[in-house]
Amino acid sequence: MKEIRSQKSQIEDVRRDDIFSKVLKNDKVGRVRMYVFGVTPYVAWGEIPNRSSAYLLIEGYKEAFKKMEKQVQEQGEVIAKMKLDMQSTQHATNSTSLRATQYSQNGDVHSFNDSAHIQVGTKVSVKSVLDSIKIMAIGYVQSMDPTHMTGNYPLGPNWCSVHISIPVNWEEHLIRLYSTLTTIGHAIGTYVAWPQALVSIF
Repeated sequence: MKEIRSQKSQIEDVRRDDIFSKVLKNDKVGRVRMYVFGVTPYVAWGEIPNRSSAYLLIEGYKEAFKKMEKQVQEQGEVIAKMKLDMQSTQHATNSTSLRATQYSQNGDVHSFNDSAHIQVGTKVSVKSVLDSIKIMAIGYVQSMDPTHMTGNYPLGPNWCSVHISIPVNWEEHLIRLYSTLTTIGHAIGTYVAWPQALVSIF
């Protein structure tokens, strides 16, 4: 035992094939030397699977690995779909922002005869950028000052800040996004910036 130990750089832990077992050979069936009476190899060292058990164990690992591969694939598909949805949402938002900017730059305040009479506190209907006939929400005007901050940005000319009281089309995208707010439904009870040309007295 001393000769074998001198050939090793590290001292081995006590286990089934340690130096003691190599020198004194295998224990008697059902017994483990130097342990108290009643200690079996299974208790001391744990179960050593036979060929059949090892095969079943490997098959179990293969099955678990297949499940993991399938889960990773499904997660990849979900992530890819989320990316596509985000790109579609961003595209729609950019489109609505562009059309709203065109409304403001063109000064198309004649779309609604009563737009010139809108003042702070006026109850108004908010129209869709994609279809100026459709009402997206009902609310009231908070400010029409171009320097007024709404969502950390100034309104700018021909825009107004509207408090969304009653959403009509919950899925309509906001023209300007505010942190987690992306749709009319998200903005209920808050203020959003909207072109004056798309706001009319209700």
